[in-house]
Amino acid sequence: MVIQLWRITRGITAAAAYALHQRRVRALVAVALAITAGAALLSTLGGEPPRTAHADHGGAHLEPLARGQFGDDVSALLMVRLEGSHPMRVIHVNEASDAIAAKLTVPPGASVDWHTHPGAAIALVAQGELTITFARDCQPRVYPAGSALVHGAEGLPDLAENRGEVDVVMYVTFLGNPPGPATVPADDPGC
Repeated sequence: MVIQLWRITRGITAAAAYALHQRRVRALVAVALAITAGAALLSTLGGEPPRTAHADHGGAHLEPLARGQFGDDVSALLMVRLEGSHPMRVIHVNEASDAIAAKLTVPPGASVDWHTHPGAAIALVAQGELTITFARDCQPRVYPAGSALVHGAEGLPDLAENRGEVDVVMYVTFLGNPPGPATVPADDPGC
């Protein structure tokens, strides 16, 4: 009886810890999305975008909308399982306090060539359809308007392409991005 009670207690404790972790992840993603939405709204009202270093390569344009720092030390642990893949990937950003909200525009036939991110990127596709190939498995995945995705910070490059006929417009929050570009060009992994 004692052994079973210990197992039950351990299971309940683990479930409670996992539930707390999930609430924290949802809260962090909600904050990132709120930052991006606020910056997008301000940009439509004619606010001056901050002067932030960013990379334009492959015909895409990344326009910084806002940049800031959380007043507290923030770290992020995001768990992502790409559709059709196993196992769950863990994106851990130790210093997530630096944040950038940006608008990414990818014209038809253009791309964001192979690149990495210093931190995590949480993106919302507002228009068009973006095809992303992750070096982890070299499988292209399509993200249509209304989709959201999380990637970056694990050091593996990805390639984002607009294979459609209209501009792709995305709003992206980069967490854990120290001063400098939000994207870093990378070598083609041979996908």
